[in-house]
Amino acid sequence: MVLFNLELRIPFIDELRFGWPVPLAFRGIRGIVFADFGTAWDDKQLESNEDRLKLWGRVEDQWQLVDLKGAIGIGLRLRLGFFSLNFDVARRTNLASFDPDVVFHFGLGQEF
Repeated sequence: MVLFNLELRIPFIDELRFGWPVPLAFRGIRGIVFADFGTAWDDKQLESNEDRLKLWGRVEDQWQLVDLKGAIGIGLRLRLGFFSLNFDVARRTNLASFDPDVVFHFGLGQEF
């Protein structure tokens, strides 16, 4: 297995405070830009010449990902005490083009 993750975390809003109708404050709203790439294989792909693992290569005069899969996206993080509310939007890519479908991800959890 190979996994590569590149993130740029950006302070977006330090504090957002509402005074009416209920006093409410949100702190630590952050933006994120990310790129994720990864693949997995078994022993057959490492030994066989037919099904050999090929991460990238030239396809129709363009460099593209072959067995390596990737996605590029943006997101927001909102701190809620010990947890974080996460919202991400991403598109799959093979580096030559982007998949037209957009993937949305919501999460509640601790970040590393």
